[in-house]
Amino acid sequence: MTLVLLSAVLGCGVAGPAAGATALGLQTSADGRIEAEQLTLAASNGQVFSDTSASGGRGLLIWSNAAGQAQVTLPVTTALIVRARGDLCAGAPQMVVTVDGTSVLSVAVAATNWTDYPVALPLAAGSHSLSVAYTNDFMGGGCDRNLRVDTLTFVPVPVSSTGFQGEDMSLPAGSGQAVLDSAAAGGKALLIWSNATAGLSVRTSGVTGFTVRARGDLCLGAPEMKVSVDNVEVLTTFINASAWTSYPVTQALTDGVHSFSVTFPNDAKAPGCDRNLYVDELRFSTGSPPPVPSEGNPFSSRALYVAPQTAAKSQADAWRSSRPADAAQMDKIARNPQAVWFGSWNSNLQADVATYVNAAAGANAMPVLVAYNIPQRDCGGFSSGGAASASAYQSWVRSFRAGIGTHAAAVLLEPDALASMDCLSSADQDQRVALLSDAVSVLSGASIAVYIDAGHSGWQSSAVMAQRLTRANVAAARGFSLNISNFNATSDELGFGQSLVAALGGKHFVVDTSRNGLGANGEWCNPPGRALGPQPTASTANSAADAYLWVKTVGESDGSCNGGPGAGQWWGDYALGVAQRAAYGP
Repeated sequence: MTLVLLSAVLGCGVAGPAAGATALGLQTSADGRIEAEQLTLAASNGQVFSDTSASGGRGLLIWSNAAGQAQVTLPVTTALIVRARGDLCAGAPQMVVTVDGTSVLSVAVAATNWTDYPVALPLAAGSHSLSVAYTNDFMGGGCDRNLRVDTLTFVPVPVSSTGFQGEDMSLPAGSGQAVLDSAAAGGKALLIWSNATAGLSVRTSGVTGFTVRARGDLCLGAPEMKVSVDNVEVLTTFINASAWTSYPVTQALTDGVHSFSVTFPNDAKAPGCDRNLYVDELRFSTGSPPPVPSEGNPFSSRALYVAPQTAAKSQADAWRSSRPADAAQMDKIARNPQAVWFGSWNSNLQADVATYVNAAAGANAMPVLVAYNIPQRDCGGFSSGGAASASAYQSWVRSFRAGIGTHAAAVLLEPDALASMDCLSSADQDQRVALLSDAVSVLSGASIAVYIDAGHSGWQSSAVMAQRLTRANVAAARGFSLNISNFNATSDELGFGQSLVAALGGKHFVVDTSRNGLGANGEWCNPPGRALGPQPTASTANSAADAYLWVKTVGESDGSCNGGPGAGQWWGDYALGVAQRAAYGP
């Protein structure tokens, strides 16, 4: 890094021995440090002074409103650290640092001992103008306010092929700190205790993905973590784990400098608890991206996809000004990932499925799709409909599969189809089982996890449901789904799920927790007094339960009952109620 001094300000001489042509072409120290006495400053505005505690035994004293200036040639830079102290007199001196005409740091230097004042400063390589100004000179009452500057250190972008530690990231003052943790890599981690974003720029080569290792302090819900690369969000997830857990991102990076950031946006505190986010490290992976595993929990490798625009988000936005408290409740729904349902209402099924899974892939997230078009669906009830014939359904399933393509996805196959088939004739039951078996064969693959719906714990016995799942080809599926659009307590569904797992010889399952926060009251159609349940997560503490999901679109009516509109229509007041009664805050 090379320093070239500007000509003297206002045509006057410069302060101290750094004056004149002898200062041209000075080399900065190897760590990017510039001695403040190298800055150009008019002699009438300050001087170089001796100080054994300063770098090189000298510093720059600015005693009137003025600015020391320089032109600096830099490599790619990520931060600037200014070491300064003040002479206090009826207040502290104000220091304003400007780079390329833009103020990057404005701070009252209240410390009388040398103190570092850091600021994130992403700069491209090249020549940059630098100014350090003292803006509030004062003298009176037997004292004189002055600014003293020791060094300016430009922090170059580090080069890393492995990753970096959370505590290496910069964070706004007052929003967190590095903490000791023997279970963290290097014995330290970054604690973020208020809404803030931590960031760091790194030069990478050959990176095909990375893993963020994090944990949370839960309080009225889990901390949310948003990870961005070059200002593009690549991961959004709730950190339900209180132990260190890895959250992978498959994101190939071009060789060069990239900015990484971790945001904690939902700080909360209540009597006896405080919600916080801890970040241990961000670890790079190189080489070919790993294939989506056919074994292992399909939800543990990436975050669930949150659609950017939903009915809940639209409702929250509509209430934002007139009903801000209700809008905040609606945000509880909008910010969580929910499954998307596909049926006969999709005029171009393949295109609609492709649009959804492509959006999820672009966000490096896992989409959850519900296939809901079985012939004689819902036995003529509120959600009746479905494909007109067996052959039409088989064609529909193949269009569904074509829409997914090579992307990773989870498919929940035909809610209620097996549990409710007592309404059908024996021949139609056989046809339904055959259609489901065919759908499992068509849809299942290395990147697609298929779960056949198995009703819920209060419907069929585990023996009956295990028999029906076996007939429907559950052996070729990942497993089964429970409680879709219902309200049974999570504990009841876990118990029922375990009995099915035992009967089936070891399958996996998912549970719809969208509206089961207060359990069931015996009604299935828009029952009053219900609440949002556990937020979607792959951290279920049950090895057979792959995930808690929000499958029923929260806020859509079950049907024209209990004052609700038709099945599938948006009902904002019902959505508000289940959000208000949730066990966690906005």
